[in-house]
Amino acid sequence: MFPNTTTHQCSTRKRDTPVNDNEQQRALPIPLSASDMAPFASMHDRYDEALSSAGRAANRAFSHDVFATYRASCRPNTLLRHGYDLRAFSAFLASFGVQRSAEALSSEPAAWRGMTYGILAAFRRWLEGKGEAIGTIKARVATIHQYCKLAGPPPQGAGVLDGLELSAILNVKGYTGKIARNLDEERRRQGIPTRVGRKKATFTSITAQQAEKLKRTTMPSPPPQRIPRDHDQLLAARDSLMFCLFIEHALRCSELVALDVESIDLGHHRLSIYSEKTHTHNVHRLQEHTEAAAQVYLGQLGRSNGPLFEGYSGQRITTRAVNKRVGVIGDLLGFKERRLSPHDLRHFFTFDALEHGLSLDLVQAIGGWTSPYMPLLYAKRTMVRQWKIERG
Repeated sequence: MFPNTTTHQCSTRKRDTPVNDNEQQRALPIPLSASDMAPFASMHDRYDEALSSAGRAANRAFSHDVFATYRASCRPNTLLRHGYDLRAFSAFLASFGVQRSAEALSSEPAAWRGMTYGILAAFRRWLEGKGEAIGTIKARVATIHQYCKLAGPPPQGAGVLDGLELSAILNVKGYTGKIARNLDEERRRQGIPTRVGRKKATFTSITAQQAEKLKRTTMPSPPPQRIPRDHDQLLAARDSLMFCLFIEHALRCSELVALDVESIDLGHHRLSIYSEKTHTHNVHRLQEHTEAAAQVYLGQLGRSNGPLFEGYSGQRITTRAVNKRVGVIGDLLGFKERRLSPHDLRHFFTFDALEHGLSLDLVQAIGGWTSPYMPLLYAKRTMVRQWKIERG
């Protein structure tokens, strides 16, 4: 038996205690007069307005600088391509009475006010009707996308186009894959060209025998109708070295024209290459035919510095001149229907190197690619070609 105990239950309610008037007065907040609040209000307004004004001014300045900042970061070739694309867009707008110069479209955000996805879709259709190549249409649509982004919502853009309209514009894209092929087939049925100009749809394939002939063959000089110039006497040796550099070292055209006399070190059998495209430096060991051609050419050149290849004006040769020269010599050797270009020779080197067992990383290094993506594409095509040969 437990002892008889009394359980004490505590009440959870607080005891009501009287509060006197003095305690109530102390509990109430003391009201502040307008004069008491004035210093705080003026301090708050002064700082808030100053920061807001500075912020608005900075936003306005940034919106004006978006286009200039972007273009300052682009390579010259990129800006050149943008110029072509924006001139085409300007011509399209002018065809239905809207005047926007390519210069304004490339530098003034306000020139894009009113742009819509429907206008871009109509521009794409206009390019199709003019017979532009699928690749050209895709590139020009991409250029319009880029400048619409610059005109789009801040902070990436100048705030001329809102986010919804920009999103709709970016959904109007160029054509790829099966859709692109179907479009070209339909244009052919309608008698519409699928390419404008002389640029090829695919590269011109050359054989190993043709490559060997190109390294040893140059275009003869025309019959003298005037006093021969020093530059004319160099053409045979220059052409031979030029083709060797393309075929044995897989140079891009821009890399070849950037070479200086000092880029070739015959004593150490080295070729130093700068690639503007990737902003990288590369060093090759001179290959047999290239070294022999360099010895002949440098011996005739008679100088130890400056551009390796010059034009008649005494200035560094241009990529346009090199393309034309390769095309003319290719025409003499039988490449008439499909004009030969410097990049065809780079294609030959890559396929030939992979077919002869060079590793992907070595091909990537020689070709100056910054990633294995392109060598892998070449390797895939090489395997397909070999499989076709083995099967039949």
